[in-house]
Amino acid sequence: MPRFTRSLVLAAAGLAVAAVAADPPAAGEKALQDQSTRFQEAKRRADEKAAKAFEAVVDKARTSRKVNEAARQDWIDKCVAAKSEYERTGRWPRDPGLGLEDDEWQYVLAQAKAYEPLAKEYTRQVKAAREAKDDGEVARLLAAKGKQADVAFPGRAGFAAGSKWSGLAVGAKGGRTTVDLRVTAVNNASFEGVVVVNPQLANHPIYEVSGTVEGNKLHFFKGRQVQGDGGRGSSSATCRPTGCSSSTRPAGC
Repeated sequence: MPRFTRSLVLAAAGLAVAAVAADPPAAGEKALQDQSTRFQEAKRRADEKAAKAFEAVVDKARTSRKVNEAARQDWIDKCVAAKSEYERTGRWPRDPGLGLEDDEWQYVLAQAKAYEPLAKEYTRQVKAAREAKDDGEVARLLAAKGKQADVAFPGRAGFAAGSKWSGLAVGAKGGRTTVDLRVTAVNNASFEGVVVVNPQLANHPIYEVSGTVEGNKLHFFKGRQVQGDGGRGSSSATCRPTGCSSSTRPAGC
C-alpha cells in the first residue's frame, strides 16, 4: 500500500479517537466523515489489488523461460524496481513492456468511482451554504474538499499549465473514446486545454476545451475545433500523465 494512503488511514484514526471526548459532529460533518470513511476503504481495496498486480508481474518475470538468463534477470530487476517505486511513491511505471497498463486503468477508474459519493456530498453542502448566503461555510467546504482531494490524489499537483495527459473520455451518450490533453491554464479547480480525440486515427479532431477537475476526473466542454472531423459536446475523462517517466500516477486528472 502506498505510504500516503497509510498516512491518511492513521490520520483518520487519530481524528476518531479525539472525537470520542468531543461533542458529536453536526449532521453535515457526520455525512462527510461517513463518505470519507467509505472512500478510504474503497481506496484501500484498490491499493491492495494494485499491489497484487505488481507481485504477479514480478512472479511472472522470475518464472519466465522465454528469454535467456541475462534478459530474464534484467526484466526481473525492472519489475522489482517498478514495484519498489510504486510502494514508496504510489507512481505507476511508464514502461508498457511491464504489462501493467490495464491494471493502472482499472485502479484509476476504481478510485474515480469511489470518490463520486464524497464529491456529491461536498457539492450538496456547498449548494446549501450558498443558498443560505453563508460565504464563510462555502469557503471552508471548498478548502476542505480541495485539501482532501490533493492528499488522496497526489498527482493533482502535476496538473498544471504545460502538462500532458492521456485518458478515457465518456460523452453525453455514454460512449468512450481515447483522448490526449495538453493543459494550457489552471485556476484552482478550473482549467483550459487542447484535447485530441482518438489520436490513433487519421484526421482526428482537436478541440480547445474548458472544464473542471473533480478528484481524479475531468469534466469539460468542447470549444473551438482546431482540426479534423467531429462535433461539439461535453465529456468527462479519467486521465494519466504522458511523456514523462517521473510523473505521478493518473491522480491529477
